[in-house]
Amino acid sequence: MRSVPKSIEVAMSVHPTAEKGFGSDSANYDAARPDHQPPAVEKLLENLAIPAGGRLVEIGSGTGKFTAHLLNRPEKWEIVCVEPSAVCTDDKDDGNIRT
Repeated sequence: MRSVPKSIEVAMSVHPTAEKGFGSDSANYDAARPDHQPPAVEKLLENLAIPAGGRLVEIGSGTGKFTAHLLNRPEKWEIVCVEPSAVCTDDKDDGNIRT
């Protein structure tokens, strides 16, 4: 039987384009990008069955469009956002989000 490590640490660099993100134009990106459809978000979260009060890690959280759906849920999850673009994360100032 194979042994599976309990945690894996991966050191990697962020591609320069991803690190730059949307430059100084995250507000225009956020305004132009369509929102996630609530029925699709509901179905996804239903299938994930994350317990109330649990911790979520959102990778590539961008300007927070999907994060807003998570924050408006009754489960009151702790949300850890991972986003390589500092421009996108500068606008996140909610006590329920760690970036």
